Amino acid sequence: MTNLPNFSDFLDTLDHDTLLEITNSAIPDSSSSSSLQVGEVSLKLSISLLEKYHEWLMRQLQQQIQD
Repeated sequence: MTNLPNFSDFLDTLDHDTLLEITNSAIPDSSSSSSLQVGEVSLKLSISLLEKYHEWLMRQLQQQIQD
């Protein structure tokens, strides 16, 4: 049986640009007049990180299928 990639493997692949993209997707630019609560930012960061993880995981699984 093939080893499936896990979340830790994904975290090891994150580079500075990806982390910046994830962060920027959760925090509005300075021109935004609405203030976000800490919980809202945390939730948006979590969602963005999970979306990136899902994309990465699908690529890994597709690669295993092709191999």
